[in-house]
Amino acid sequence: MEIIAVGHSIHTKSFYTDKRSGLGHYIVRLQTDGTCKAVVNRAVNRLDPGDLLLCRPGDTYELMIGEEANGAFRSADYFLLIMAGQDWFAEWWEKYRHVGKCRLGLDDDLIAMWKLIRYEKRRLKKTNPVILECLVRAFFLHLGRLISEERGSTAYGRAVANRMKYFIDKRAAEPLKLKDICSEAGLSVSRASQLFKSAFNQSIMDYVIETRLTMAKEYMLIGGDTLEEVAYKSGFTTYIHFSRTFRSRFGVSPSEFKRTALPFGERGAESESLK
Repeated sequence: MEIIAVGHSIHTKSFYTDKRSGLGHYIVRLQTDGTCKAVVNRAVNRLDPGDLLLCRPGDTYELMIGEEANGAFRSADYFLLIMAGQDWFAEWWEKYRHVGKCRLGLDDDLIAMWKLIRYEKRRLKKTNPVILECLVRAFFLHLGRLISEERGSTAYGRAVANRMKYFIDKRAAEPLKLKDICSEAGLSVSRASQLFKSAFNQSIMDYVIETRLTMAKEYMLIGGDTLEEVAYKSGFTTYIHFSRTFRSRFGVSPSEFKRTALPFGERGAESESLK
């Protein structure tokens, strides 16, 4: 597999790419700001923020940015130009080859992966091909999941749900109220809850609890904190609430989980402190 180019483009002047003779590589392009026009196999596509475009070798391709703009404008996108070379990539593209253009939304995790690939690709004489391939493979696996989710929900709903999810991920250890999370999306509690449930098949507060419990397990595996400290660092107001929630979700108490998860020499002291 060869990555020809990967990066983030910002255009404030007109730009035109002419590949009407046919592409020699694959293109993954996500519009993030402004608009542009792409003509793929003579089909005209207007690309707005959140629109994904997939092209493959042999496709005729034209990209037109700023063509209809009068005066100042701005268009931005993430792009990945890649040559095939691995069986898994061929299988992925065969599965999603009919997608072409789709309304994906601006997914923070996907963009973060894009940045990691760009960073690894640009290392001078230190690029690790194994790390790079793993990053690319994770990128396409996540992209496939987003495309599959897109088919079952509206782009608007998914974008709103992702915004709330990101808000929770960053603040899960802080006091969080449902109305505060919904206010982040600029929607009523009922509407925001409906969109989140449709996108992730769970309620907003269930995701908050799931995120806090995942944090707690990570703290316990790292070691060094008492279970009471783990509870507070993970966003639970009391150890009793944490313990009951943990047991309800995983079938064991926090102390039982930590006792079996930690190396033998690090056990004992914690269980004694809870007697």
